[in-house]
Amino acid sequence: MSRLGKSELSYGEYVPVRDVLARIDGVDEGQVRSVAAELFGQETCLAVVGPYRESDLDRL
Repeated sequence: MSRLGKSELSYGEYVPVRDVLARIDGVDEGQVRSVAAELFGQETCLAVVGPYRESDLDRL
């Protein structure tokens, strides 16, 4: 029941488990590599909340 509600709220429709698994199985290595290259090829962005020293950021 929880998955049904989450599916409705997230996707606006009920997506059967069979369809979710088919979508996952449809992803190939090239697609994963492409997304990884896009994500890890970007400059790093950092948000800091709270007190910090400038030297703390040097370790990142």
